[in-house]
Amino acid sequence: MCQACNDLQSKYGFRLTYADREKLDAQPWCYICGTQDNLVIDHCHKTDLIRGYLCDIHNTALGKFHDSITELTMAIDYLTTYEIID
Repeated sequence: MCQACNDLQSKYGFRLTYADREKLDAQPWCYICGTQDNLVIDHCHKTDLIRGYLCDIHNTALGKFHDSITELTMAIDYLTTYEIID
């Protein structure tokens, strides 16, 4: 196991599988905004399955929404309702 994978196992308690590593290697950018800066490995807190890379800002944002599709949908509805058109 490489040092990066070993560090992840120590920090989060899960191992990267070969399939996880292939998924990460295939998408080395934030899935939401496309940046390659400050990437972190995003994972589901319920299943510990790795979803892919996100920048630290978007990873933190999802965490603040508790990975809830309902909460994110409500946030989108809120922003859409109060969107200011230039």
